[in-house]
Amino acid sequence: MADRLSNRCIRADLDDTSVSPSTPANLQELAQRAQVFNHNILRDLPQDLSQVLASADAEKRILNRDELTALCCWSGTDPEPLWILQGLMNTLVDQAKADLLQQHPELTLPGGELHPEHRADACWRDCFHFLRVSIYGTALDQNDITHPEGMKALGDLYELVNVPIPALLAALEHLRRISTDVMKGLASGRQASRLSNILETICEKIRNVVKTEEASRQ
Repeated sequence: MADRLSNRCIRADLDDTSVSPSTPANLQELAQRAQVFNHNILRDLPQDLSQVLASADAEKRILNRDELTALCCWSGTDPEPLWILQGLMNTLVDQAKADLLQQHPELTLPGGELHPEHRADACWRDCFHFLRVSIYGTALDQNDITHPEGMKALGDLYELVNVPIPALLAALEHLRRISTDVMKGLASGRQASRLSNILETICEKIRNVVKTEEASRQ
């Protein structure tokens, strides 16, 4: 769901919602507009670096060492801590998952927000991709890499397919804390702060969309 929500994820979440099968066009339109990473911030980069990030984001992949080094060289950021962090991404998401479920084991039980299993899997997958684009932003030495309209569309899409947003945000907050702690042990306070700020901004943008949607229904 994060960044560009896949049709497979949409279909899986539709199985647990009241969305009518007659509304796929609306879902497809939102899925096309849903976007986390703001490609407009790439305008100031040299063309080759801009293409690297645009391509990586389109492919939903992490950066290779040469790509990360080139970006960090441009921004004046140390690439080594981010390279190590990228290698720990799956472990960090797993730790955030474990921390969340230790506090709230009911989430994955029948009737919980992350039940059945595909809903939980989508949550962990989104967390991974939120961290991925946050590393892009940290390499660029940016505090906010989010796309305003794209984030609103993502929030609307989450609402439409009944994504368990409170659980997702709780998992993402655990991931922000864990990832920031790792960065503090690897890098300067500036890099750790950048990473934390980006993840916090993503959470806030999603939270604001939900509040706006709730207010409009009252």
